[in-house]
Amino acid sequence: MGLYNIILNQTTITLRETQYDIQYPQSATCIICLLFLQVNLQLFTLRRIDQSSPVAVIYINIFTMFSVATRSIASTTARRAASRSSYGIRAASSAAARNVASAPIALTALALVASTVVATASVDSRATVHCEKLPVYGVPGTNRERTFLAVKPDGVQRGLVGDIIARFEKRGYKLVGLKMVWPTMEMAQTHYKDLSKKPFFPSLCKFFSSGPIICMCWEGKDIIKQGRQMLGETQPLASKPGSIRGDYSIDLGRNICHGSDSPEAAAHELEMWFPEGVNDWGKTVDSWVYES
Repeated sequence: MGLYNIILNQTTITLRETQYDIQYPQSATCIICLLFLQVNLQLFTLRRIDQSSPVAVIYINIFTMFSVATRSIASTTARRAASRSSYGIRAASSAAARNVASAPIALTALALVASTVVATASVDSRATVHCEKLPVYGVPGTNRERTFLAVKPDGVQRGLVGDIIARFEKRGYKLVGLKMVWPTMEMAQTHYKDLSKKPFFPSLCKFFSSGPIICMCWEGKDIIKQGRQMLGETQPLASKPGSIRGDYSIDLGRNICHGSDSPEAAAHELEMWFPEGVNDWGKTVDSWVYES
């Protein structure tokens, strides 16, 4: 089967096997399990996890013990293969066969248990990312600026909620508040009170309260201005392709979504739609979105 080199922190573990190994798949199983552990170990580097952390230390120790046991089994298998070839013995004793066959199974179980323990510990460590408590409207002019966005009844009915959320997430913005609400007429009138003198105000409020809407609070650098640009112009026909309205809407009265147009509007709307507050949490990938 050749020469296998497993490199861990500049330490090389070499497993030498003979041509007879093809007759004994147990050693191959050990190699596969060892490689499985190594791949998981490499995830620590890819996910930028400190290898001196308790989780990493546990995993490295398990990996080391597993590699030693695998090397021992591989050597034993090779010796048995050579011995059988030299003396023409076709079968070993049943006890020896059981020992060789059961070892990889036990080691495989160890690998799976170890991976489960590490995965659970990793999730627990990532789940404890907290941020300082902020007002619901965040801190305008910083990376923690916040805005209110809503998917209107037409966007909900057309199944566009997921795509709208995905666009903001892929841009790098953070969702800190999300819920579905069926507005009353009074809620619609309060939300659009700055348009109360407009002739279309009654029909606007009637439509806004005609079905469920999706209320969202998004956080990030310049999110109020950038959010409006991502939504597109209020008049869909004037919106550029690539914007939400430019891609999904035609009529002014069915323009899919709403976004705060100023810090003052964002504060008013977020306090109205999220009186219970939003979630102050930190994204572990923010260092890949912002320089500082």
